[in-house]
Amino acid sequence: MLVNDSALDIFTYIILFYQIFNLTKDAWFLTELQVTN
Repeated sequence: MLVNDSALDIFTYIILFYQIFNLTKDAWFLTELQVTN
């Protein structure tokens, strides 16, 4: 492969962080929605 292991690890961490960020954002949005109603 052209990509070395360290770059692949960084890419994996970025994807994991992005998914966790989206889950947190969705959970925060749902909480705000429930508080508003």
